[in-house]
Formats: sequence, C-alpha cells, structure tokens
Amino acid sequence: TDWVLTLMALHDTTGGGANGLDLAVTWSARGAKYKPGEVATKWRGFKCGGGVAAGTIAAMARLGGADLSSIARRHHKQPSDALAGDFAVLPAGGMTAEPRFEETPFASSWLEPDPRLLRTELPPAPELPLGDVLGPRLAQWVANAAESKGAPADYVFAALLAVAGATIGNARWVSIWQGWAEPPVIWAACIGQPSAGKSPAIDAMLQPLRAAERPLREAAEKQRAEWSEKAAVAALVESAWKEAAKASIKAGDTPPERPKGCDIGPAPHSPRLVVNDATIERLGAILARQPRGTLQMRDELAGWLEGMQRYSGG
Repeated sequence: TDWVLTLMALHDTTGGGANGLDLAVTWSARGAKYKPGEVATKWRGFKCGGGVAAGTIAAMARLGGADLSSIARRHHKQPSDALAGDFAVLPAGGMTAEPRFEETPFASSWLEPDPRLLRTELPPAPELPLGDVLGPRLAQWVANAAESKGAPADYVFAALLAVAGATIGNARWVSIWQGWAEPPVIWAACIGQPSAGKSPAIDAMLQPLRAAERPLREAAEKQRAEWSEKAAVAALVESAWKEAAKASIKAGDTPPERPKGCDIGPAPHSPRLVVNDATIERLGAILARQPRGTLQMRDELAGWLEGMQRYSGG
C-alpha cells in the first residue's frame, strides 16, 4: 500500500534510526486506521537499500497533486532539518487524491534495420580459391567431386577438412608453442537452402572413408568370430573348473587353480572411422577402444544438438 511504501522510503532515508521511527509514528497517527505498535512492527522488517527511497515519497506526493517547489528550495538550504516539515505534504496514512498521469513521448533507440537482412535473394558467396589452398591434384579432385555431385566446391572442401582431421586424429597434435597443443579436430557445418547439394557434397568425402573402413571391419569380424569360438570353449573350461573346485572343497581337499584357458581377453574391437547417429554414451564406449578418434557425421544439425540431451545406454 501507499502507507507501507512511505514507511519503507522513510526507513531508507533515515537509515532505520529511532528519529525516523518517531517521525513515522507521528505521521501515521494522524490517519484514521492507525493502530499503536503497528508502525514499529513494520519498521523492524524493513531493510535499507531495498529500492524504495526518498524519491518514492516525492513521486507519490507529485501524483497526489502536491507542489514540491518549496520543499526543493528548503532542502537545498537545509537538507537535514527539513524532512519532518515535508511530511505535511502527504495526506495522513497514505495517498487519497487521484493520481495524474502525463504522457511521455516515445523516442526509439533502435537503429534502422540493415537492408541486407530484408532481401529475399542474397549475393553469391566469394569464389573458393582451391588452387591457392590445395595442391593441383587435390584441388582438381575437389572440383570434379563438386561437379559430379551438383554441389558447390565449398561444401566438398569443408567435408574434406573435417574428414582429414578425423583421420589424423590423436596420432598427431599441433603445437603452436611450448605448452600449447591441439588435436586436429575441425567442426564443419554446411549451411544452405534445401536441395543446395549439402548432403551429396559430404557424401563425396565419406565414400573414400567408408571404403577404407570396410576392410578393417571385415578383418575385425573374422577376429570376433574366432574369439567367440574360444569364448565358448573358455566357458566350458571355467564350468568344469567350478565343478572340480566344489568337489574338492566338499571333500576337504585343496581346490584346483583356475585354468588359464578361462581368460581369453576382451572381444576384438570393430573399428569405426565414421559414426552417424551415435549417442554420447555410445561414442564414449567407441573412443575407449579407439583412442585415435573417429568422425562424427550428422545429416541434420538439429538432430545432433538435440541428441546431446538424450540419455541412452548406447
């Protein structure tokens, strides 16, 4: 209420001291709703610096139609002694007059919008200087791949950087100076209108990577099949050992040692040079067996970003 706001402003102005409390009681006692002890109770709950200060009293007085010009002159001369007399300006116990509002002219601080942002058609991107950043053969390969895919060479080149960095992986780190080293991790995103050739351009670079991955995975599958056979035999050996150990313990004899054939090691890892829709948990499992790293490729950036909050066991 206006009464509470006035008390809060007076509390802040006087620092919450006894003189301020006396003034608040004297002023509130002139109101018809005054209750002894209520002002002191409110006063103890206020804190200085709460955002309601002397300016609040002045603003409320102006809204009530008070003329503060005489108060301003008196404060200019005697700022410490004029406060008690100034409270006569406010009606006892709070505001009673209808506030008067004046229209405040609006002046926009916004800058004029850049006309480029309103154009439906954008100018073409600068031409990519393939010959300046790549060797002749690789530059020609990128140009041919872009032409065959019907896509800009920029998209193929961006995919080339990401694939090259992932292929090198943790095998090589770049050190700009002593104490600072970075792995060749390159985050690349192809942005364009639908049917601009983003996916075909990326696929042009993924085809060689998947071709290199295929024989590695085939060899790993053979090793995994052999491991599975050994694992079955090892399970039988361990089962027989457990039976023998139980019989020895029951007979009071020393149980036999666990055969070495029970331990054949973990299953062979299937190399993953590129992953598509892997969860964070699955990526962690892959990288634990593949410390050199892998390439994370997503056809849609939105799906990749949303997948970061998805929890799954892999």
